[in-house]
Amino acid sequence: MKTDKIINVGLLVVLLLAILFWGLNFLKGRNVFSKENTFYVVYEDINGLEKNTGVYLRGFKIGQVRDIRFMSSAYDRLIVELAINSDVIIPQNTVARIFSSDIMGTKAIDLIFPEVRTAYNLQSRDTLVADVEGGIIDQVRLEIAPYKVHIDNIMESAISTIEQLKLLINKNTAESIHQSIIALQGTIVAVQHAANSADNILSSNAENMNSILSNVNTFSQTLSNNTETLNRAIANLDVFADSLSQANVHSLINNAEATAAQLQELTTRINNGEGTLGALMKNDQLYTNLENTSAQLNKLIIDIQKNPKRYVSFPIFGGGGKNKNEVENK
Repeated sequence: MKTDKIINVGLLVVLLLAILFWGLNFLKGRNVFSKENTFYVVYEDINGLEKNTGVYLRGFKIGQVRDIRFMSSAYDRLIVELAINSDVIIPQNTVARIFSSDIMGTKAIDLIFPEVRTAYNLQSRDTLVADVEGGIIDQVRLEIAPYKVHIDNIMESAISTIEQLKLLINKNTAESIHQSIIALQGTIVAVQHAANSADNILSSNAENMNSILSNVNTFSQTLSNNTETLNRAIANLDVFADSLSQANVHSLINNAEATAAQLQELTTRINNGEGTLGALMKNDQLYTNLENTSAQLNKLIIDIQKNPKRYVSFPIFGGGGKNKNEVENK
């Protein structure tokens, strides 16, 4: 009886230890009942990666980080041991990239298979290619880096502008700005008064405005009612324009140009003293002679008007043509 009890107690202790072992591994993310392959990755910096974090393939967890340790006493590189399910075949040149699995920056490992696979697949305890994805801060820094120079220039310009404003805004300038603000307020008040006056004018002349709008409406209605007449008038204008375009305008222009040329030639000849009119304009003596002749002719006409019998006789009875003065002298 005592032997049976001891055996039962021993079996119970072993069972409890087995359950404890399985529970501890389960809490660590290990499955003691599944077979796993071991792979290694050598990093210069693991960027905060910890043990028992997951190993993912296209977002699906296929293993976990089993151990992390320094490769040598120089502490220049670290070896990360990965436990991956044995049913996952890892091709050669597979990359083990450390990335941030959540917004809090928790690190995990993502396996990236090569685009072109070889016939050779990695076996347990082989080494994968290491890679580390930049953190959020690094990505932000990379995004902002091209704009950093522009931001610095803008800040320098802003500081320079502020300094210039400090120099400009002294006591006198502040007083001028104050006066300008007062003047602006006066302008705003004037504009308000003008708006009120315009409102009063519009209100007092509402009937006139209605009458004007009515007249405009009537005029528009008249135009609408006489659309056919307007169309005919426009058609007549088109016919007149066609007639003008078909007229021999070119010939008329040529004739006008020829006439202008003749007038120009005549004017030139007159200016040169050619012909009677030219000689009259250019020869002063001829003009003087004509003027003297005209004066003498005027005197002759006046004398003829005063003494017509001196120049003309009218014999009535066929006499000798003597005038009364001659008879009296006899």
